[in-house]
Amino acid sequence: MITISLCMIVKNESPVLGRSLDSVREAVDEIIVVDTGSTDNTKAIAAEHGGKVFDFPWQEDFAAARNFSFSLATQEYILWLDADDIMEKPEVEKLMALKKTLPKEIAVVNMAYHAGFDQAGKVTFFYDRERLVKRAAEPRWVGAVHEVILIDGPRLDTDIAICHKKIGQGDPDRNLRIYEGVLAGAKALTPENSFTMAGSFSITGGGLKPLRFSLSFYPFPMLGWKIKSAPVGIWLPVTATLAIGKGK
Repeated sequence: MITISLCMIVKNESPVLGRSLDSVREAVDEIIVVDTGSTDNTKAIAAEHGGKVFDFPWQEDFAAARNFSFSLATQEYILWLDADDIMEKPEVEKLMALKKTLPKEIAVVNMAYHAGFDQAGKVTFFYDRERLVKRAAEPRWVGAVHEVILIDGPRLDTDIAICHKKIGQGDPDRNLRIYEGVLAGAKALTPENSFTMAGSFSITGGGLKPLRFSLSFYPFPMLGWKIKSAPVGIWLPVTATLAIGKGK
């Protein structure tokens, strides 16, 4: 049987963190919670649920925080979740069964991410992500936002699902601020970041925030980015150059 470290990064997640940890706790052997600057009782909730809590100063870089969380794991495999993700009971049972049968040579286990629901609670949008990774394979996150895992080795597709159960709006401008910071620092965006940046323009009183940029995308199945809108699955091979806004 394999062992699993759950790794999470959090900030001010008191409304949802306990729910997430409760949903998955029986399937994992270790809980690592990295706090990036909470001002509520997020850290106390994590500790109450058996989490090992660590601080990491926020650097406007999700990959940096996730890599730090992964560095603290001690078990054979790492499962990562966001604080507003949950695993339903049947999915936890599948994961616990997988722990008993997973071949040790498998480096990556892909799971479905249920990210959209209709008013009746039916899944309308989902895609596969690398959700369980072998620690010895040295997985590494890249991308300041909408980050992805780089890891080599055999992969296993499963029907295990994670549900995204967001509460509240959050900060609609956060991602764009991070992207602008990356560009201001003369750093290159990953192709995935370029793609998601195009969707991060917010409408303000003055219209679209002016920004000029070029982006080129390519299909990236090696990163597990298979996007599905239930019940139809599609790949996103795109090459484009966009100029948005006039800038100043």
